[in-house]
Amino acid sequence: LDARCRRFPPYHHVRLFMAGITKLQHVTSNKHAQMCRFALGLILGAPLPDGLSPVRLVHVVRPLLDFLYIAQYHAHTSEIPELFKKALMRFHQNKAIFVDFGIRAHFKLPKFHALGHYAHTITLFGTTDNHDT
Repeated sequence: LDARCRRFPPYHHVRLFMAGITKLQHVTSNKHAQMCRFALGLILGAPLPDGLSPVRLVHVVRPLLDFLYIAQYHAHTSEIPELFKKALMRFHQNKAIFVDFGIRAHFKLPKFHALGHYAHTITLFGTTDNHDT
């Protein structure tokens, strides 16, 4: 991934991570937002073990990006909670690729658990302005 980061062409309003992203520590929300801008481009066409297609990887990353971008809306309609649920469901349907590649053994992480509560929290309290995960 780091080598692919270094080969990204310059583009307006997209920060380039010339040292890569895998060894970043203390990622700020600004850096995180910048990484989200090129995440799909980073994995499209990425060489995977045994010649596997990166399509499975796209199918797990895109729902997370959808979820993150929906969470950043400044206003929410009554359809938003359903969009959260669908994005989270698509992630859970496809997350096995990380187990298959030995990246994770499980997803029992507090942040992933918290994602399941976003729809209900927004229904109760409105937007998540000024909320940082």
